[in-house]
Amino acid sequence: MSSAFQASLEGGLAWITQGQLLEVAFKSQVTLRRVFGKPVPCLLHSHQNTYTMIYENGQGSSHQQQVTCYPFKDINNWWIEKDPRRHQLVVSRPPLMRHGNMVQLVHSMTTCSLNMRDVAAPMSPHSQEVSCYIDYNISMPAQNLWRLEIVNRRSNTEVWKTILSEVHFVHVNTSAVLKLSGAHLPDWGFRQLEIIGEKLSQGYYKSTVWNIEKHLYSMSQEQREREWELNSPVQVDASRNLSFMAGFSELQWRMLVLRSDDSEHK
Repeated sequence: MSSAFQASLEGGLAWITQGQLLEVAFKSQVTLRRVFGKPVPCLLHSHQNTYTMIYENGQGSSHQQQVTCYPFKDINNWWIEKDPRRHQLVVSRPPLMRHGNMVQLVHSMTTCSLNMRDVAAPMSPHSQEVSCYIDYNISMPAQNLWRLEIVNRRSNTEVWKTILSEVHFVHVNTSAVLKLSGAHLPDWGFRQLEIIGEKLSQGYYKSTVWNIEKHLYSMSQEQREREWELNSPVQVDASRNLSFMAGFSELQWRMLVLRSDDSEHK
């Protein structure tokens, strides 16, 4: 079920989303959840460990910080929505984020940016590896600009909303879309799920759709202070935004498509 549906259920996500800020701005800290399919939930994740230098198939990697999909709540699931026009992570009066905006996704705990370049993914060699960029003082320019596309928008100026908006992230340099491959990484990747970039010729797959599950406005440039914010955020209710009929309709729709989820191209 979607985050919105779960948030409407007593004992579901409501305890997390109660009082949560609805509109996303350039300084928001968020967790990004894959909307459809299995496993559920699966949250965009990174950590300090890097990709192994040489993959099992003999390919070389970027040796950058790993980006995965992780099915458990963790402080390393948090990302800052950074305005690429500004150097600061936090701004005093941030504009709201809208469909079509360019954004840099900065990992809150390591301050490395979500990045993709022409390196084969570890388990999906026909797709691109997704990493968090580390500056090793070598001539390897970061490619960390993404375009936000709100799938279920009602207008081309719609504001990105917590829980409710379903989004794609399109890599500006390559036009590849952020996607869950469904493959498990080896032990060096802690058996977490592989995230890839893939150029899609026929629309979008469900494995490319994300939404925000948790959201707060970051108040600090300092990593240690951000960690304190994330460990003790003000729990603030998105449940009121999903009507009974919308929830009922989603339940019926999910029952209809459940059988096709396992056989869908991922």
